[in-house]
Amino acid sequence: MNNLSKLLSKYALTLSAFYLISFVFNMLLMEYTSSDDVQMKPIIRFYLPFIFNFILNIITAILVGIDSKKYNVSMKYVTLATVLYRPVGVFAFLIFYAMRGMQIANESVSSD
Repeated sequence: MNNLSKLLSKYALTLSAFYLISFVFNMLLMEYTSSDDVQMKPIIRFYLPFIFNFILNIITAILVGIDSKKYNVSMKYVTLATVLYRPVGVFAFLIFYAMRGMQIANESVSSD
């Protein structure tokens, strides 16, 4: 369970940091697009936050994929869920990791 607490801490900090980065990015974007100089304000205001969050989702999915290979957690659609919505993918990975740990513990008790 020590690894589970490390993973919980890692992903809690990652999600928090990415939300803070996303918030600051959106605030700076609103400040930048509030001036009259910007030609394509509606396009920038609408699409750029989605693209930025999608990039952060991909980074999180890569981290989840690396950890799933590191800890031998088999999961089919968690990476896709992470790309679509970060918290769901991270939560699913942590659930699969905890289930794998319980399965290994049960197998070791059964073999004794």
